[in-house]
Amino acid sequence: AIQQTNIKRLLAYSSIAQASYILIGLVALSAGPTFNGLDGLLIYLLAYLFTNLGAFLVVIAIENTTGAVDLPAYAGLVHRSPLLAAMLTIFLLSLAGIPPTGGFLGKFFVFGAAIRAQFLPLAIVAIVNSAIAAFYYLNIVRYMFLLPAPEGQSSTLTVTPVMQATLWACVVMTLLIGVYAQPFIEWAMHSVTLLAATP
Repeated sequence: AIQQTNIKRLLAYSSIAQASYILIGLVALSAGPTFNGLDGLLIYLLAYLFTNLGAFLVVIAIENTTGAVDLPAYAGLVHRSPLLAAMLTIFLLSLAGIPPTGGFLGKFFVFGAAIRAQFLPLAIVAIVNSAIAAFYYLNIVRYMFLLPAPEGQSSTLTVTPVMQATLWACVVMTLLIGVYAQPFIEWAMHSVTLLAATP
């Protein structure tokens, strides 16, 4: 993923890493009823749903307008579409697990469950992998905000109203899960309790 310049492929590699974090939640099911892997897994899945959907929607919107999916096409995006650049930045920060996003909350619960379940080496590998992933996520942000737009791509990008509404929903949920976490934590714990009570 570090060497990848195709944004779709980069996000696909990212999805593999995200799936491994979900598996950590399954491995850590023995952590206990108050802070276990299943709680973390549910929160992570919820945050990841909106984060990944939003990131792919921005990529689709840019591809529909410019016909490009490579990293250089994102250079200077802040000047062509400040809203898309800001939204994609939020989604990338969430994928990297940086607060105050839902991705941070999900990783905090999943990694915390792994540590509590005595899977410290697994948690360390996951944390190191997250740090590596942050490099290629933030590299996209660098292109969008710090590099000039490529020749012939200085025009403003437009997004359909339906896609814009969906992107706003994803942004709101990504930030809401991270900032106002308690209802989502309670929902996850209640879901686990219901699942445990099912014969």
